[in-house]
Amino acid sequence: MKESVESINLMRLNCELINLSHSAIYMKGLNASHKTFSHIKERALEFYKKAGLWGAVKRMLMYVIHRKNDSSIIDFHLSYRERKVEDFVINNYHNVGRGVVYTAIYGKYDKLTEPMYVNPNLDYYAFTDQDIPEGSVWKRMDLTSFPQLSNLDDYHRAKYFKLFPYEFFPNYDFSIWVDGNVKLVADIYPLAIMAGDSAMATFENPHHDCIYTEKNYMIYYNRVNEKAIEKQVNDYRKDGFPEHYGMREFSIIYRNHHNEECYGLMKEWWSHCNKYTMRDQISLPYILWKHGKGIEYIRSLGENWRWNPRFIFKPHDSMVIYK
Repeated sequence: MKESVESINLMRLNCELINLSHSAIYMKGLNASHKTFSHIKERALEFYKKAGLWGAVKRMLMYVIHRKNDSSIIDFHLSYRERKVEDFVINNYHNVGRGVVYTAIYGKYDKLTEPMYVNPNLDYYAFTDQDIPEGSVWKRMDLTSFPQLSNLDDYHRAKYFKLFPYEFFPNYDFSIWVDGNVKLVADIYPLAIMAGDSAMATFENPHHDCIYTEKNYMIYYNRVNEKAIEKQVNDYRKDGFPEHYGMREFSIIYRNHHNEECYGLMKEWWSHCNKYTMRDQISLPYILWKHGKGIEYIRSLGENWRWNPRFIFKPHDSMVIYK
C-alpha cells in the first residue's frame, strides 16, 4: 500500500511553489514592493475592509511596533529550508481505520474550497451556512438532532464543531479538522499514520512556545479582547503556569475517537474558551499542564504547516474579534 502518484505529484508542484515564494529573488521583490506608497495604501484599505477604521489604524501602528521590537510578541523565527517532496512522502503507508475530514465556515470569514486531492477512504464534511455546489466532495450534516447547538452563535458553533468531532462522527476511528483558511492539496490520510497511537496530533506553532508572548501577539494585532485575555493569562500565571511551556497550532487537528481521556480534555478546553476567550491556543497548554502532561501529549506533525506541501494557506476573507 503506497501513497498515490497523483498525491505525490501535487506535493511536488506545491514544493516548487513554496520554495519559489521563499527564494531570495522573490523576497527581494516582495520587500521592495512593500515599501511603495501603492502597497501601503492597498494594505490600509484591506485592513479597513476587514476590521473597520480603528482596527486598520491599530493594525498599522502595531506593524510598526512589531518591526522595531518583535521580541515581545515573537518567541523565535524558524529558518526556512528548501522543501523536497521526498521529505513528506510516507514510506509505511497503511490502513489505520476509518477517518473523516471536516471544517466549519460561517458568514464571510472564509470560502469553502474543494480539495485538490480526494482520498476515497476518507469522508469530507462541512458545517456551513454557505451553499455547497452539486458534485462537491463536501457533505452537509443534518444538525437538527444536536440541541447543544441551539443557543450558540455562528462563531461559537464553529468552535464547538472544532472541539467535539466525537459527538458528530461517532462511527469513525479518527477525525482531521481543517480551518477554513487551509486548502487541501494532497492526501492527508498520512497525518493519521504519523499520529500513531497518540490521542491528538497537530503542527507546531511557527512563532511561539509561550502563551504569554502569544497573548502579546494577539493584542498587538487586534485579534482579541484585551481585558479578557489579560484576565485569562493572569489567572493562569497566578496558578503557577510556567513560561515557555510549549505551544501547538490548531489549524489542523488529528484526534483518535477511541480516546476517552482526550474527549474529557476537549470538554475542559471548551469550558475555558467560554469562560475567558475563544483563543484556543492559549487555553489548551494550561489544561494539559493542570493534568500533569507536557505539550508532547499533542504529537507534532511537523513544523509550520504553511511550509508543508500537503496544504496551501489562504488568508481569511474578513477579520473578526471575539471575547
